[in-house]
Amino acid sequence: MAAVAALALGVCSVLGQAEIDKNFVVFISDTHISEKGVDEKNDGTDAASRLGLCVQKILAKKPQPGVIIFCGDLTQNGRPEQMARFRKIIQPLRDAGIPCRLMPGNHDYYHEKGAHYNELFKEELAQSAVSNKVVGVVEMERVDIVCLDTPDMITEDGWWGRIDGAQLDWLMAYMQKHDGKKPYFICTHNHYQLLPVPAGVNMFTDAAGIISGHAHRYGTEKVGRGVPQVFIPSTFTEPFGYVEMRPKEGGFIFTLITEDEKHERNGTAVTVEANVEKAK
Repeated sequence: MAAVAALALGVCSVLGQAEIDKNFVVFISDTHISEKGVDEKNDGTDAASRLGLCVQKILAKKPQPGVIIFCGDLTQNGRPEQMARFRKIIQPLRDAGIPCRLMPGNHDYYHEKGAHYNELFKEELAQSAVSNKVVGVVEMERVDIVCLDTPDMITEDGWWGRIDGAQLDWLMAYMQKHDGKKPYFICTHNHYQLLPVPAGVNMFTDAAGIISGHAHRYGTEKVGRGVPQVFIPSTFTEPFGYVEMRPKEGGFIFTLITEDEKHERNGTAVTVEANVEKAK
């Protein structure tokens, strides 16, 4: 009976691996991994060790998440050795059978003006829905998460974002054919305020919300025509943590998990309303 109940809740287990909740998503952003020994800030913060703490916290979860989405700025300036170090730090998650979805941020383009982009994201580009961009849909049981490649390196340091060309065509096709039976979120590195909307302010009104990194803060606000935007914090700056997302009656709950369990904001939750019932 316990096994039947677990399946009904979207929880499954693979022989030799921990239980996985297919409705549980983790978002990590702005990890800013540099070469060993050079990524310490003046306050002693070390990007690699902080990401490692997040990895250990996630591995200790029971059940474990169905997917982890990294929302860009994985490296400090896009050097291949930085990406190799990032991938090594998160490898235990993959070894545990947890899928990891990597998205580029503007910092991942910095070194030699993005000359190593294809090398850094070789695995992701091979599976992308659009050529030369890391784009695709993470399909969960109760929600789709549409992951976009938004840094616009034409602007200074890629601080602004852009959705155009083949990526825009693909996104519009996805939204037009979406039947509304399952809610979807738009996931970007650059947040909405820095992302010119090519189809006007109504473009994302059918989305359950927008999930973004880049700003190094946690919280939510309404953008466009009242679309909720959830900010994913950096693991490298205050409040040092990541965000868990789970479905609940009438929507989804996003919860901040800080590296320090005693942090005053640890467990802070925000709810985004959406019709989840159709996807049960």
